[in-house]
Amino acid sequence: MAVLVGCTNDNEPVLDQVINQNEVNINQLKQIAASSGWRVSPKVEIGDRTTPLTEAEIKNFQEDLHSYSGYPRKEEREIEIVLVGNQYTFLLPFTSELITKATGGSTIVYATYGYCFGNTCNQVPIKVFYDLDENGNITYAFGGTSSDYNLWSKEGIECGFCNKLILYSTAYYECSWSNESVALTIWANQQTYWNWTGSISHCTSTSHKHFMITGSVNIKGGYTRFETEDVGEGAWSPIITTGI
Repeated sequence: MAVLVGCTNDNEPVLDQVINQNEVNINQLKQIAASSGWRVSPKVEIGDRTTPLTEAEIKNFQEDLHSYSGYPRKEEREIEIVLVGNQYTFLLPFTSELITKATGGSTIVYATYGYCFGNTCNQVPIKVFYDLDENGNITYAFGGTSSDYNLWSKEGIECGFCNKLILYSTAYYECSWSNESVALTIWANQQTYWNWTGSISHCTSTSHKHFMITGSVNIKGGYTRFETEDVGEGAWSPIITTGI
């Protein structure tokens, strides 16, 4: 006897709930950012979260936006909503309006911020882009920090020594250059997920820090000199022009 086995629609409402709740959460975060005067990236992160935002989460998002508002030239920035595990976070993605001009090359250098026993999560990656003329002299440059070798990566830096996941992002930068060297001043964000074991759901807490990186890199010689300093919320240091 042949038996016809068909598919049921039992799971369809659940799927709709997953899609709809994620969209509701993101739209709510976009409204929060827009009401604070920020432009919001149209990009929508796909996620499987089925629960609405909590009051504590909304409060944290509002506090983040308030702290970000101290950065220079806020009107030029765009907030991006990123889904890490099952939690949402605001990031200020590093961009440059003149990004297409820097086609000559790039290099990754590091600044040290904080302490790490394994010298892992305290290494802040900085990617420097530059254009060269026919004589090998720099004609244009810019740079910023992020969480990984890929400047726009949101994967984060996992540290087994400190059991935490760190996301770095650049809020704003100032750049100047000579024939051989590039000087940078970077306002950076550090977002830490504590007790990281490979899953965001196991993290016990999160924390945010804002700091500034100043220094220079010699493209031809390869040597670098970068310093970092903490900056308080609403009390940003003036722009430091680093001499080359």
